[in-house]
Amino acid sequence: IAEAQKVIAEGLAVEAASATSTRDEAESDQRSNSQLGEARVSQLPLAREWLRRVLHERLFPLLASRFGTPAADLTLHDGLVIGYGYFGGGARSQPVHRDSCLVSLTVALSPCSDYQGGGGTYFEGLDVASGNGGGVLMSERGHGTCHAGGTPHAGRGIARGERWVLVLFCLARHHPELARRCHARGMAERSDSGGGGANDDAGGTAGADRAQATFRAGLSVAPRDHLLHTSLGGLYMARGNEAAARGCLALAAVGYDHCPKANLALGRLLLANRRPRAALRRFDAVLAWLRDRDLIAEEEGAAAAVWDPHLRAVGFDARLYGAQAALVCAREAKRRGGTDFAWREQVERAVERSHVALRSAPDDQRIVGMLGFAEGLLNE
Repeated sequence: IAEAQKVIAEGLAVEAASATSTRDEAESDQRSNSQLGEARVSQLPLAREWLRRVLHERLFPLLASRFGTPAADLTLHDGLVIGYGYFGGGARSQPVHRDSCLVSLTVALSPCSDYQGGGGTYFEGLDVASGNGGGVLMSERGHGTCHAGGTPHAGRGIARGERWVLVLFCLARHHPELARRCHARGMAERSDSGGGGANDDAGGTAGADRAQATFRAGLSVAPRDHLLHTSLGGLYMARGNEAAARGCLALAAVGYDHCPKANLALGRLLLANRRPRAALRRFDAVLAWLRDRDLIAEEEGAAAAVWDPHLRAVGFDARLYGAQAALVCAREAKRRGGTDFAWREQVERAVERSHVALRSAPDDQRIVGMLGFAEGLLNE
């Protein structure tokens, strides 16, 4: 920890001295390791020397015993010492992500008594398995958690104190991880193409073509990879191929129900294509998955409670677009006088969801307008 703290402080000092203007800093797309409170193991001579011995004596055999990959095939791709709360005032949780490696190992360097209001690692899906909205694994100092690099997870923030961890990212000689690499390369190709939209120039179209081919190559070896399906669906959507986009997003939603992105994107696509009932089912599925966890985090007010920073954004979009879909369905059902859609119940639910969304965006005129429209439906 002391070695990492020194490297982080030195990095911050060098960056401060070399910064040409605050505008340059503001326009930077990515923060450095030092700005994130991280130090690479490659910068830490003492830690590196310790790892040379311990990797082969203890850590690689541990990973081999858990995952079946021979210890002799494993190698260290990268390593970080991360200081949650290094800058004081607690620390935000990470976004849920997959690691760029085959297997990961996180070793706690701080005792749990050094920080309050959070900590540990959140694993997507364990919250469902636990049945209590948890999914966070805590480790005391000197203990570790190893997991497949492809397991979606996130380091949970803390409210106070400091939490230091050593994170190791390992590759294996006989496991090329083609699906992960294809996804990363496809995303880079799409970014270079300008997003793959229908109005791209020749260069952008070529880049989108390469991204599409790369995503499909990944699916040829991992046909149920939900991120590949989701990203390919997004690319198809940007290129105007809505039928193919719906197919990809539906496969992503069915193949992996712990991530709301596919259902959310599919719902918006269906709503735009005037299929509000089908869209409403997708938004309802997202909110059933969410189980108001974003509201619990908001009420507690602790940074550590928000184990996944995108929860609030997911909840806002699902409630907003779900309310919109419900109101469109209610208007049509009421106009037809049909009994196959409980329109009044759906309008009341849309009002409730709109009021929750309005708490996050009190000046959003879309929500204000929907509430007025819902009131008119109920009072007619």
